[in-house]
Amino acid sequence: MGIIYGLLAGLSYAGFIIVSKKLRDGQSSLTTAFYSYVFAAVFLAVISRPMAPSLSTSEWILLLMLSGVNTCSAVTLYLYGLAMVEAHKAVVLTYLEPLSAAIMGAVFLEQLLGPIDILGGALIVISGYIVAKA
Repeated sequence: MGIIYGLLAGLSYAGFIIVSKKLRDGQSSLTTAFYSYVFAAVFLAVISRPMAPSLSTSEWILLLMLSGVNTCSAVTLYLYGLAMVEAHKAVVLTYLEPLSAAIMGAVFLEQLLGPIDILGGALIVISGYIVAKA
């Protein structure tokens, strides 16, 4: 079942990139981001309706801060950058995301990176460079 979910996630992400690129060509990144957030909110509300969370006021505030600062700003900046590069390059360059997470984990959380981690990070950077130059 995990493989099916992984494939569905990949297809959903590819669909998001393609639709966002097409929408982004005719309007600003803020407008495209707004539509994306509205769709996601409605979709999640419908899906989670049977399991509505019971959060305290402080937990709702933290959730709103996380969604506003982390998610909204990241997606808005991504959509802004999507206007500057081709969609297939944008997808490959998003592979830098786990690399940045590993680096931040090492710097801020003192997590150790092993040789395989460093090799994987180097391969990500090299492949990103190759695609960006193509």
